[in-house]
Amino acid sequence: MDKKKVLLIICIITVFLCGCPGIGLIIDGSLRLGNAFVGRIQDPGMWGQALAEGMGNLGFLACIGGLAVLVPVILMIIWLMVRKQKPKPSGVSGADPIPPPS
Repeated sequence: MDKKKVLLIICIITVFLCGCPGIGLIIDGSLRLGNAFVGRIQDPGMWGQALAEGMGNLGFLACIGGLAVLVPVILMIIWLMVRKQKPKPSGVSGADPIPPPS
């Protein structure tokens, strides 16, 4: 297996191990942060308190989920940038007979 195929397999595995749970964490963390602002959105003076309460109620999961989603994205970018190595032409084709030594 060449490097590009191995990287593609690793990328697919990280989509399932990091990407899917990361999206779940983003959704859960965003909902917790949003619930902290319910009833406080009208008063900008209470936004700091709402943000602190939201982060205390596992709102930071949105940040962790975002980082988990970035892992497969970065691997996919690396996979796209890795070029397949082309064999260098040697000037001799495989069909030509080997010349006798002189």
